[in-house]
Amino acid sequence: MSAKPEKKKGLFSFGSSKKSKKKTYSFEDLLSNEAIYADFEQFLQKQCSAENLHFYKETCKFVGLTSKSEISSEATRIVTKFLGDSVSDDTLNIGAGMRKRIVAASKKPNLTMFDEARMDIE
Repeated sequence: MSAKPEKKKGLFSFGSSKKSKKKTYSFEDLLSNEAIYADFEQFLQKQCSAENLHFYKETCKFVGLTSKSEISSEATRIVTKFLGDSVSDDTLNIGAGMRKRIVAASKKPNLTMFDEARMDIE
């Protein structure tokens, strides 16, 4: 079972077993369908990449926030969870430069501060 990158950005294919037919999904499919999300999450856990999916989902919710206090507290929570100093199953594997830019942006959070990392995941 392996993910196959598609030519179009933001599309991915996966199958739950070698015998199952691979299907192609968009990130919109993934976020709007709980069954597809659960299957893909299970696939990524086997690939040790589930943190990317969790980060992507949480930052998609983040960009919908409107209150400055919510934006600030949620940015801090996301940065601590995915980019914090302690290593956990949710630690995002991104380059040092991108990590520094996000941490710096978290001092004055804005709705686009995670965009670069999200595009990298896509």
